[in-house]
Amino acid sequence: MAQRRCKIAKPMVYAARILEYIHNVHHLRLLPLALCTLILAACTLQQPGNSSQPQVIAEDPAKRTEQIPQEVLAQPLSGTGALAERLLPTGVLEIGNRNAPLSLLLFTEHHCRYCKEFWHDQFPKIAQGYIAKGNLRLSVVITPLKKYESSQEDALALICAAMEGRGQAMHDALFDRDDKTPITSIAEAVGLPAGSFSACMKDESTTLILGQQQAWAHSLSVSLVPTFFLNGTKVTGLPYAADLRGMIENELADR
Repeated sequence: MAQRRCKIAKPMVYAARILEYIHNVHHLRLLPLALCTLILAACTLQQPGNSSQPQVIAEDPAKRTEQIPQEVLAQPLSGTGALAERLLPTGVLEIGNRNAPLSLLLFTEHHCRYCKEFWHDQFPKIAQGYIAKGNLRLSVVITPLKKYESSQEDALALICAAMEGRGQAMHDALFDRDDKTPITSIAEAVGLPAGSFSACMKDESTTLILGQQQAWAHSLSVSLVPTFFLNGTKVTGLPYAADLRGMIENELADR
């Protein structure tokens, strides 16, 4: 099978804009997120999962991915509502027990067919088998792709929804969104307050947080979606369900 992959745009440096915005920030509820982006911009980004250099699994032609031409950025869940979720200061949506022994970091995008396949087909089983039992937590990072007109808007919407504790519901709805449907209609459908959601979408600090996530993805050499890091081990493309479960089981057996 020919390899199919989604290539992610290369990020620009956001530090100067972050400094300027922090000086002028007026939305106090977003201040902790804005401050965090400044800290991240000043520090070397660390590999996920553990402090050692992650192992990289060679890409298998059988992995399901989607190809998108590389671009330079311009300057600036199904049935899972019972799972605990939180928005980290970095704008990452974290699902499950924060103290779970295993961490699965996912770089994804809502138009990518293989990302959607993971969320609809594989994630419910992983949630039931590992996340609900406290053995695994999932961290979701959206990587906008300029190929799709609403990709950046979707990524911002997920951050804003997660601020209200509706991250999983928004993530699920965005995979089924018709680009002609206003994002405000999606927000209303998942139960978000119209006023605070619209303000968050327009707030510059939300955009800066998203930009910092893209810089993080670049620092980890993430150029395709979906990309996974299981306790620091990188897997590019969508593994088959049995393979991913096998990797999780092996990690648990080593605990």
